[in-house]
Amino acid sequence: MDLTLLMAEEKGMSVDQAGYEAAMAAQRAKSRGEAKEGEIVLTLEAEQTDKLAKELAVPATKDSAKYIWVSTGSGPKCNTTVKAIWTGKEFKQEAAEGAFVGLIFDETNFYAESGGQLFDTGRVSTAEGVFSVENVQKFGGFIMHSGTLGSGSIKVGEAAELSVDYERRALIASNHTTTHLVNWALRKVLAGHSIDQRGSTCGPDKLRFDFSYGEDCTCACPSAWWILRARVPGGVAHAKAAALTGWRHGCAGKPMTADEVGQVQDLVREILATPGGCPLQKREVPLGDAKQIKSLRAVFGEVYPDPVRLVSVGPVPHTIDDLLSKPDKDDWMKLSVEFCGGTHLDDAKEATHFCCISEEGTAKGVRRVVCLTKDAALVAVMAGEDFLKRVKVGDSITDMSALDVEVSKLRSNLDDTVMPYDIKDKCRQGIDKLKEKVLAAEKELAKAKTAAAITWAESVDVSGKYIVETVDVEGDVKALDAAMKVVNTKAPTLPACFLSKSSAGDKVACLAVVPSGSSLDAKDWINAALEKCGGKGGGKADRAQGAAKDASNFAAALAAAKSYPATKGL
Repeated sequence: MDLTLLMAEEKGMSVDQAGYEAAMAAQRAKSRGEAKEGEIVLTLEAEQTDKLAKELAVPATKDSAKYIWVSTGSGPKCNTTVKAIWTGKEFKQEAAEGAFVGLIFDETNFYAESGGQLFDTGRVSTAEGVFSVENVQKFGGFIMHSGTLGSGSIKVGEAAELSVDYERRALIASNHTTTHLVNWALRKVLAGHSIDQRGSTCGPDKLRFDFSYGEDCTCACPSAWWILRARVPGGVAHAKAAALTGWRHGCAGKPMTADEVGQVQDLVREILATPGGCPLQKREVPLGDAKQIKSLRAVFGEVYPDPVRLVSVGPVPHTIDDLLSKPDKDDWMKLSVEFCGGTHLDDAKEATHFCCISEEGTAKGVRRVVCLTKDAALVAVMAGEDFLKRVKVGDSITDMSALDVEVSKLRSNLDDTVMPYDIKDKCRQGIDKLKEKVLAAEKELAKAKTAAAITWAESVDVSGKYIVETVDVEGDVKALDAAMKVVNTKAPTLPACFLSKSSAGDKVACLAVVPSGSSLDAKDWINAALEKCGGKGGGKADRAQGAAKDASNFAAALAAAKSYPATKGL
């Protein structure tokens, strides 16, 4: 939006910001799956916000009460007045039971979705009605509470009591505060790279953090050009813009290693476990003074108010006054210091547990980590440890067929199990080793089958007009081929057909070789046998092979192979 505003200004054009915000709010609701089929997503466009301010004389919503609460999950109610009721089509003076509407008050303690933090939910009570708040969004200076009127009625001008679901907010705050710590830890672990925030989502169930991570360069790609153009008025050359801004564009992204993800995880856990706790410092301060703090991280392109709300957390004891009075102090690099208008924990220790469950790329040069806190993180850690034990147990399985089945189950279950990323990597490596063990055993078994097939073939009788035999090699085609080569060497003009079945009854293999000049057809020969077991094969008249998955009728297949030569006069 900021870049669009600058580009539009160059052309003497204006941007409908309210319309953009309304469309974005609707899209967020759809992305979260909140907009059900046929359901209205309530938004306010420029026309409605203008009507509220001018025609209806509704003042901008005061929301400072959103910061008055206890982050362990409790807080006061807010006494306010209903100022407007929006149906999605018109403003009304009253809403009846069952109506889905948007309410605007003169004051609220609800948090409107912003900066990646999801909105609050809760309840509105009036003298005659109870309203369920399902979504809270900000349009211009107005905060709209969308939801359903469960009982009674609500009228403009009447008193209302707002009750936030503080337990849900506490879960969101846990993930939001921890997002700040993840941002700090990533910069520490990936030192030397340009790590900048590219977006985040903090909900009650998890946190998601997107960041730039790649090889730094000063290329002339379009995205770099427009960002630098916006930073340096006049559209100066790319290289000059890069020099003036000191900015370098990350073009090539690469995944973090499991070890790096584990290091980030450990750093965050260390802060959560700081002896005596790790209180957050939160206060509005002059924007210019705050920008001088050494460890400050701000989102590029974000327009911050003045004064701005500063949030800091870390293992070094400090106050906001300390940060402002000594902005260059090296100790501040051990802290997460950000501009943020969201709701946070009072102490980082309230997050209790933390783990990163995934790391992936979302765009060129942009990576994403998804993390959990509180009980969700503990459950994931326990699930990962249990899975790792299961992988280790697999190493004691001596039956390779059973181990192969277990490996398949482990691989399938691994993708479906929520666990820390570093533990999942260990599990995956363990499963790969188990598979290598199976493959090594299969390789040795194949060698043994081939050796047995060769020994058998060396002693087989080749004095007849043709030969049809079963070979005890568990349906192994390569072993059959080894036996066939021995027979072909001993009797080059002898038509031969070999069959083999697995002891489990799930595999039948057949191979036939017919010398030139013979009346037999190798392809017809194997298919005459395999069709008795529901299989078939391919090849040519002189050599063909095939398979079937059911050996229950193997005797009939052998009989068919033996009777086929008679149909051709042998």
